[in-house]
Amino acid sequence: MSELLGGNGVGLEHRPLAERGKAPRNEISTSLSKVPVTLQVILGTAQMPLSELLALKAGSEVKLDFKPGDPVTILINGCKVARGDLYVLEAEGDRFGVKISELLANALPI
Repeated sequence: MSELLGGNGVGLEHRPLAERGKAPRNEISTSLSKVPVTLQVILGTAQMPLSELLALKAGSEVKLDFKPGDPVTILINGCKVARGDLYVLEAEGDRFGVKISELLANALPI
């Protein structure tokens, strides 16, 4: 017989979690696989006084703290999840790719 929660005899049915109806794991995975995410690759950053920022215009150059060969940071929905190495795609010489070199244990919001 089910135990009812609540002082007035009306409430939620209390059953062990294993007995409750739940969606099969693969159904949940399929549903989650459709959730859109944003992947970003951070090449580098720059710091400058506000006066320099306000003076930027088309053709201005911004010096980044990134040097060739430095690892890039990979974000998913704003959380650091990995580091990787930037390379030029051989099949498409005008595009870049990132080879994952390290997965971070704890995703950190940036």
